[in-house]
This record gives sequence, C-alpha cells and structure tokens, in this order.
Amino acid sequence: MKVNIVDFYPSDKKMTKKLYNFIIEHYKDDPYFVPTLKIDLLGSKLLGIKGLLRNDHPFFEHAEAKYFMAFDENSRPVGSIAAVINHAHNQYHNENIGFFGFFECIEDYKVAKKLLDSAKEFLKSKGIKIVRGPANFSTNEPVGLMISGFDNIPYMYTAYNKKYYQDFIEKYGGIKVMDLIAMLMPVVIEDEEKEKERKERMAKLVNKIKDRYNIRIENFKKSSKKHLEDIELIYREAWKDNWGFVPPTKKEFKILADSLKIAADPLLVKIAYINNEPAAFIGALPDINEVVHRKKKSNEFIKLFSLIWYLFRKKFTRTRLMLFGIREQFRRTGVDSVLFYEEFESARYKGRKYKDCEISWLLETNTLIINAAKRQNAEEYKRWRLYDISI
Repeated sequence: MKVNIVDFYPSDKKMTKKLYNFIIEHYKDDPYFVPTLKIDLLGSKLLGIKGLLRNDHPFFEHAEAKYFMAFDENSRPVGSIAAVINHAHNQYHNENIGFFGFFECIEDYKVAKKLLDSAKEFLKSKGIKIVRGPANFSTNEPVGLMISGFDNIPYMYTAYNKKYYQDFIEKYGGIKVMDLIAMLMPVVIEDEEKEKERKERMAKLVNKIKDRYNIRIENFKKSSKKHLEDIELIYREAWKDNWGFVPPTKKEFKILADSLKIAADPLLVKIAYINNEPAAFIGALPDINEVVHRKKKSNEFIKLFSLIWYLFRKKFTRTRLMLFGIREQFRRTGVDSVLFYEEFESARYKGRKYKDCEISWLLETNTLIINAAKRQNAEEYKRWRLYDISI
C-alpha cells in the first residue's frame, strides 16, 4: 500500500478535525471504545473551552507540537501521530526528550513505521535525543499505551488503544521506561458480613488516627477560593518529585479547577487538614464515560445534556479516583486511610449509587498508595506503558 504522510500544526483547524474524525472512525466497531468529547479536543468558543488540539490551549505556551497523518492511495486516513516538545518538562527534569502522542494506526506495521519515523525526524531536527510516549500530551492528559485490561469500558481521561500497538512500538525499538497501573475498588462489598467488618475495622482505625494527629476533613466547596488554593498547594508539593510530573502553569491549573467546579461531586473531593494546615486531598469524579459510552452514536449536544442529567440526578455508578496527594511532611501519618474511609462513606450518601471506583493512574513504583488501596480491597486490573525510543 502506498502511504502519503501529511504534516500540520495545531493551528490547522481543518486537519485537526480530520484527525478527530479519523479516531472516531478507527474505533467505530470496538464495543469498549469511548470517544473523547469533541469539545475536549477541538474546544468551544461558546463555552470558553480550550481544546487540547488547539494552539491556544495553555499547554502550548511552553510546548510545541506537530501532527502527522497517513493517507492511502485513495486519500483515506490510515494513521496519525503527534510529535511534541514540552520545554517545561525538559527544564524541570533537566532532560532533552520529546514525546509522541495521538498515535493511531491501521493494522499495518509499515504505516506505523512511517508515522514513527516522521515524528522522530521532526524531533531530531529540534535536537532531541530521546522520544517518549505515547502521551497526549503531558501527565495532565491521557498517557501511556494500554497493555492489559482490554475487556472493559475505559474510565474517563484514560488512554485506550488497539492491542496490536504494543507489538508495533516494541518492534520499532521502544523500550519500557515506566508502567502506570489502575486498581479497581468496590465501593460496596456485596457480602454484608465482610462489608460490616470492613466498616467497623476502618472506623476504629480512622478515629484513632484523627485524634492522634488532629486531622480535620472538609468537603470541597465549588465556590471556595481557599479550597482551590489549598488543593493547588497540595497538588504542587505532593507531586513535585514524581516521575514525569511537571508543575502546571496557572492557566493549566485553572482548567483543572474549572473541571472540578463543573463535574465534581463535592462530597467526593475532600481536603485533609492537620493542625489546621492543608495536608492532603482526594478527588474522585463521576465517570462521564459511563454516559458517553451509552450515547456514543448521539450528537455532542445529546451527550452533554445526558451528562448534566446524570450529574443532577446522581445516577453514576462508576467513579474515577484521579486526584490524590499528601504533602511530604504529612506522609505516614495515616491520613491516606482517613481520606479513603471518608470517601467510601460519602460515595453511599443521600441516594448516590456508586458501585466501582478506579484508582488511576498510579506509578508502578508508588507503593505507598498502592498498598493503601489494597487495604481497601482494591486490585490491579489495568496497566499502561510508556516507552523510550532512541534517536
């Protein structure tokens, strides 16, 4: 098959729309695929949303990207990739690496190789020595190549891909650099005796920890400027030494804050204070994929209306615990157990119907949180992998 590679920048709205449409078409027969909401990628002037594929997204204030699409001899799209240089990452970690993302490809290694070659050559021309990915585009967005857990609907803002991509990337020379894992935790244990035993055991432990360290828990208030400031402080300090983390700019954090204000169930976002000082926070969001998957053949308006209805009626049964951090000086106080316990209690409060919680993603080296999750009956059920490719 003859393949033509076309390159473009985020400012090319016509091509970014083609990229989005290709991804939708590529997975149209996959029963588990959940399309990313169009406004998340292409933005909306009416709603004031900066789409990730737009050059006015705050990410591009410290990064640059170039996209490539592969077309066959009949001008049909057969693959895509983005080459990215995150200057903030390189400065923060003192590295000289580039990233590849939005990697999609028909089941033909020749097409995959041409796409990866294109991204690599662009990054090489910029003086980059290592290509890492997949990442769309930073740890604030979906990252990693899913290598296990293909038999279920992905949770919101987690990467999903074709199983054969792993063979393609490893054949191209990709070397594992880090695995990210997801753990699935039951909100309610069906065995009533076990549920009662877990609750009593945890309540006793939590009360002791609270008394010993003078811990106070506050539920997130969307209108509270202080709560947002405390979350930002904890977020920056708790993650500052994490592998791959880059402190978000004020504009990037505002996107996170706006998401919390719109989509959060306030009882599932909690801040822990120790001696009145912000120490840790936990944030689980209702899994919008639960709705989008059901409505994936509907137009964008129907999807958004359905999401609002589910949020208002508290109809979600799935939640993703995607924000969890403890400032270094408060680690090993047991505040993690307190937050987990409080989260469990809130997930069943006033008509809420949550049954399952995905904790993701976690660095495979993050034994502190992994062990804390295991104590809550969570088990690993999905894994993503990041690769390095030498130039």
